Amino acid sequence: MIIILISLLLCFSTQLYAECSDLNYSECSEYPEYCEWNDESEVCQDIGGGGDGDVEYGPYQFSSISQSDGMRDGPHYLGADLYYPLEAIAPFKTIVIGSGWGGVGAYMSNWAEFFASHGFIAATIDYNDAENDSHFQRGEAMLDLIETIKQENLRLLSPVYDKVDTLKFAAAGHSISGGSAVNAGLSDSAQVLDAIISLNPTVIFEDCVLCAGSEYCICLVPELLEEQVVPTLIISGENEVLELSEYEGMLGIDIYNNYPQSTTKMIYEIESGGHSSAEFPQTGSITNLSLNWLKYHLMDSLQVCNQLIEENPENASVFSTTLECITDSVESCILGEVYVSEGHNQGDPEDYIEIYNSGLNDCSLEGFQLDDNEELDDFTFGNIIIPAGGYWVGYEDEENSFSSGLSANGDIIVFADSSGSALVVELEVIQETDSITYSQSFDADGVSCYTIPTPGSLNGECVTLSTLKTAIPPRSYSLSQNYPNPFNPSTIIGYYLSIDSYVNIDIFDLRGLKVKSLIGGFLSAGSHSVQWDATNDFGEIVSTGMYFYTLKTKQFSETNKMLFLN
Repeated sequence: MIIILISLLLCFSTQLYAECSDLNYSECSEYPEYCEWNDESEVCQDIGGGGDGDVEYGPYQFSSISQSDGMRDGPHYLGADLYYPLEAIAPFKTIVIGSGWGGVGAYMSNWAEFFASHGFIAATIDYNDAENDSHFQRGEAMLDLIETIKQENLRLLSPVYDKVDTLKFAAAGHSISGGSAVNAGLSDSAQVLDAIISLNPTVIFEDCVLCAGSEYCICLVPELLEEQVVPTLIISGENEVLELSEYEGMLGIDIYNNYPQSTTKMIYEIESGGHSSAEFPQTGSITNLSLNWLKYHLMDSLQVCNQLIEENPENASVFSTTLECITDSVESCILGEVYVSEGHNQGDPEDYIEIYNSGLNDCSLEGFQLDDNEELDDFTFGNIIIPAGGYWVGYEDEENSFSSGLSANGDIIVFADSSGSALVVELEVIQETDSITYSQSFDADGVSCYTIPTPGSLNGECVTLSTLKTAIPPRSYSLSQNYPNPFNPSTIIGYYLSIDSYVNIDIFDLRGLKVKSLIGGFLSAGSHSVQWDATNDFGEIVSTGMYFYTLKTKQFSETNKMLFLN
């Protein structure tokens, strides 16, 4: 019954107004009161809000896969695309994203790319019936897609194999899918959702008792949302009710007002905004709030809580929240438990300094200072929370980072707490071998050695250089992560042999077929490296994608993954 009612509503709606983003060029011109064509993006957008604008992507490159790449075919949806970050620190939190009525997952690819560039897995969804699926069915499909992503964590050939945080998920959507995300939260008996982002949402609930005054038994009253507990961010437009009068009482502001007061909720209603005002990740409050909502609820990033509350956008007709920040439980970091664990002076990647928290608790770096001299006048940390066992990485001249360049001829890094007590580590002259510019790794006592750069992750094994007499040599066989990764046109694979050995290093594709033999012979003990130029045994450039490289000796075997981007 509800599908029939919704179909009637949608048919009635499209006679008066279709979502601008669903229209082609000629159709767009038929709705001059509501829609206009954006020549730059080649998308029909709302007048008074909308368009895909400039997107400020995050620090990570990203890639994507679809069901044709081996993902599970979920029974409750037609298809899906999974976007994932490259070189970000796993495990990754996940958000699934649905498009508006009549749209396909590709409509939300900008949002998926935006979140992936900030270190999240983001999956877009194609529904079984893009025009007749109900809010409930779409919510069920979102939960089904989350199950698929959990299985990707177990699929050996998946690029996110063993990289998914299977306890942290969010759902988001535009228009009907914004309401569907709300339905997913209500249907989430397994409690897999930790956050919802609802973009220009519409909702339809059928209840002939609670909605007795409605022609189709549909309405929105508090009793229909009283079991909603998932923290929800709602971004809507002030003028939506003028465009979608048949949804009056069932739009973003109505969802917020009918949500339980005990549920963490936030509403950002864009002044003069239309129904597509949040369809694209426009840089500003739309992306700031969305990103920080995920960071807070999926990453437990306490430092963004105040940013969420204090955003208070200038163009908001309504901005309200029940979010409360509790930050006094995080104590200041202890110098020695947090310390400079890696430094890089010149080359690729850029100059960076890595701070590591070896303590058992999250702690605040607020008031700590960082510089390349003892004057400590370069960079002072704000309210940055560094998790237990986690890292802070700052790149030279990036926002909220140090600006003093680190000399390639040797330098010092001074790291001090808020009282002025300081630890000093010494950077040696930069070293480069086989196109690898080495970093220096430090322990808590400031003892260092050269390593292959690993900003934001566990330091690699020390490497022995002819110019470095005090480096600590590895004591066993090892196969390093290739560098750079992803790569184009070539990459370096480092490895260490504890004894003289016959060595094979081979490249394989995702099907397990050998692509190229790099090494096949007897080598002496010590550190070695080999370059792969992304060609196969016939000298042909391979296609873009994930590859495996394997080191085998009589005593040792290990396999790593790498990504070639053509």
